[in-house]
Amino acid sequence: MDEDLSHLFGNKKGGYMDVIQLIHGSQTFKNASSKVNVFVMRADGTAKRDFPNKQMSSVKGTSTQTPAALDGFADHGKWYGTRYEAKEGAILMLQASTTYHGAPYNNGCMLLALRENAPLLKVDVITPPNNNATYQRVPAFSGKADSITVEESKDYGIVMPKNFINNYFDEEELEELFDVSILTEGTRRPEMMSVRNEKGRVRKVAVVKEGGRRVRIRRK
Repeated sequence: MDEDLSHLFGNKKGGYMDVIQLIHGSQTFKNASSKVNVFVMRADGTAKRDFPNKQMSSVKGTSTQTPAALDGFADHGKWYGTRYEAKEGAILMLQASTTYHGAPYNNGCMLLALRENAPLLKVDVITPPNNNATYQRVPAFSGKADSITVEESKDYGIVMPKNFINNYFDEEELEELFDVSILTEGTRRPEMMSVRNEKGRVRKVAVVKEGGRRVRIRRK
């Protein structure tokens, strides 16, 4: 059953937008394992990134720890959840990996640009099926955001090494790792274009344009 998350997202003051919910952690079972991390990109012309609490304020009393296994056995891992007051324009990276029989199977990253008027999204990381797993799909992100491609991330001040792109942005693996649901519609996202002024200087400006997506998005 899909969870109604709309009650989490209200207007905030002081330069912050709506509340978002993030979940990270890992699970390990006999034949397969999964790991999910969430980062906030620095957007300083590099691929440098921070853990969310370095750039965003957490909402008091919302941190959770959930055993990865229904039997509660600690060696199977844990999932850690926190809600944050998310800064408008911040770029999140969801990084996920799965292994089968100890060998890497899927690795992928998804980029999300937080925006107050963006669609309300729920992003699940698809994990290998296991009857003892607490999550068959880990709800790594819930909040208002636009999905952006690695090519588009350059316009937001993010430049990633080629080998990282090759390893984590394969379209087929992204389809197998991430499932995105639109819970409520938002306004069309602005995109960045290079504009040259009368002095010949180039700057980026936001324009409204329909963009492509690299992961499957379902509308509720």
